[in-house]
Amino acid sequence: MAKDWRPFSNGTSYGFWTERNCDNCAKDSYDKPNGYWCPLQEALNLGYVGDGTIPEEIARRLGMEKRGDYPSLRCPEFEPLPAAEEGDRGTT
Repeated sequence: MAKDWRPFSNGTSYGFWTERNCDNCAKDSYDKPNGYWCPLQEALNLGYVGDGTIPEEIARRLGMEKRGDYPSLRCPEFEPLPAAEEGDRGTT
C-alpha cells in the first residue's frame, strides 16, 4: 500500500478540515488517555507532522478517489458530539 496520497496542500487546509471534523467528532482523541480512537485522525496527524502523505486505504475512506483529490468536506466517518459538548473543546 503506497503512502503517497497527499490530502491537503498545506497546514492551513489541514487545520480547517480537522477543526470542522475531528474537533467536533465523538471519536476525537483530544484528552483521551488511551490514544487514538479514530484511524483516520491518527493517519492525518502523522501525515501532518511527517511528509504530508497518508496511506491509500485512509485516503479512500476519506472520500479521495484519486491522487490530487481532497477529502470529503464532511468526514464520511464523522460522529457528532452531543450538543452540549460541540465546539466546547479546550475551555474550563
